[in-house]
Amino acid sequence: MADFTYLPSAVGIAAQEADVTEEQQREFDEARAEQGRCIDAIYGHSWWDDIADKYATKVALQKAAKA
Repeated sequence: MADFTYLPSAVGIAAQEADVTEEQQREFDEARAEQGRCIDAIYGHSWWDDIADKYATKVALQKAAKA
C-alpha cells in the first residue's frame, strides 16, 4: 500500500482555497482502482452463487467485519 499524502478537504477545493497535485490525483486514482479490484474479488467470487439473499449476507459480513 502506498504511503500517500492526504488530499485537501473537498470544501477547500470547492472554495478554491486548495489544489490537488498531480501526484495526489495519481495516488487517489490508484487507490480507487485497487478498491475496485478488491470489491470485484469479493463480490465476484463463486461463493455468492449459492447465496439466496445476497443483500442480507452482505450486511451480515459488514457487521462482522466491524466487530
